[in-house]
Amino acid sequence: MLTLSVFVIAVAVGAQFLKPLLGGDKLEDYPGPGTGEVVITVPEGAGPRSVATQLQEKNVVANADTFLRDFLASGGALAPGEFSMRNEMKNSDAVDVLLNKGQDKVMYVALSAGLRIGESLQAISEGTGVPVAELKALNESPAQFGVPAKAKNLEGFLAPGEYRFPLGTPAKDVLQKLVTTTLDELKAQGVTDPAKQYDVVTVASIVQAEEARPSTATWRARSTTASNRPTPRRTG
Repeated sequence: MLTLSVFVIAVAVGAQFLKPLLGGDKLEDYPGPGTGEVVITVPEGAGPRSVATQLQEKNVVANADTFLRDFLASGGALAPGEFSMRNEMKNSDAVDVLLNKGQDKVMYVALSAGLRIGESLQAISEGTGVPVAELKALNESPAQFGVPAKAKNLEGFLAPGEYRFPLGTPAKDVLQKLVTTTLDELKAQGVTDPAKQYDVVTVASIVQAEEARPSTATWRARSTTASNRPTPRRTG
């Protein structure tokens, strides 16, 4: 009888070790609400399946399959952009973030390409509630954000796009996120020298600003004109 009891216990214990290996003990959902911050990027044209996989890989949700099921059940549609999430979120909470439910719980900033620095700071102020004066003060001390030493302000370094920040995010952290996005993109394109980064950003900001204005000139002509300007006029 003792031998039989030992055998039963051994089988039960062995089964517990085998279940994870066989996928039988796969967690379906986290209890939430989660911890920390994870930024999820949804590219233009991305489908729910790819986003679900990204969420599981970044430990935002426990199970891509169950998240996909819950997302599809919501009847919502994905929109491109960056979404601020947490580690180990409940599926339903992650779905709400992607569907922009509860926007009062985050600060939403949308910057269009071609904005001058003053216009960008105004848009950031409207999205975050941070006074323009505070943003301007930070803008006038660009070195703290890691931009090239030649930069007199953050003109051209605030990456356009959609951003969501937790309520109460400091103004400096908001600007740093936008600047870091630009610097990371420059490095990804092989532009690592600070002086060259400054030149590229300066020309790009001029071209984008002029592109936004009605004109019959072509983008190529504007780009050529911009690159031939010895000292671009910078505005704050």
